[in-house]
Amino acid sequence: MPRPQRAPDEVDAVKRAILETALAVLNEDGYVKMSMTRVAERVGMTAANLYNYFANKDELILALQTRITEKTYKEYQEAYARYTDPFLRLEAFMKTLLHLGIHHPNDYDLLFSITAPRFVDYVGTNLEPVARTEKQRAYEIAVKMRDLYKKVVLEISGRYRSLQPSDISLLLDEFWCTVHGAVMLYNRNFLSRFSEGDETIVYRICEAALDRFRPPKDKD
Repeated sequence: MPRPQRAPDEVDAVKRAILETALAVLNEDGYVKMSMTRVAERVGMTAANLYNYFANKDELILALQTRITEKTYKEYQEAYARYTDPFLRLEAFMKTLLHLGIHHPNDYDLLFSITAPRFVDYVGTNLEPVARTEKQRAYEIAVKMRDLYKKVVLEISGRYRSLQPSDISLLLDEFWCTVHGAVMLYNRNFLSRFSEGDETIVYRICEAALDRFRPPKDKD
């Protein structure tokens, strides 16, 4: 189906509106149940019109993965600007990620679940060029996010002399694994089988993981 004959900025504006609506539908229905018809109804257009902007659900999902990554990175940037203490910046990053994982679990799953479509699923299909473009965009943003984390931890190391710069990459990997594991186990109700069912347990687990970065004066 041909793309709408509009100015590029108009097309981009409509696509952004569709993506924001699709994010809401995704959060309510999940990836499997989300339909193009429901998104079209919520955005106020026909399904046929929606297909002018996104050829199918897969193309929309690929764009949503990038959009969620962009929104998360923007929230990290805002958190960085909000605080001057580097540890408080890192703590704010953690809370941003936990909020996404706990309160927007379907968005989180779209980024991290092994069942969500990935670039390799589209190799050899008509969607491979679109998937390749979205993969590159999402990767570039993800690199910026990791660099921002490393920048903050280096700031902690420089201010408090509490960390060895050579350990930072491993410490961050351990931290992300803990946060991700806690979120996934909570969202799948595994934690409630063995521990408290309330989301506060996830925050307590992640706060404990954050202790590795906590300035010495705050540990006393």
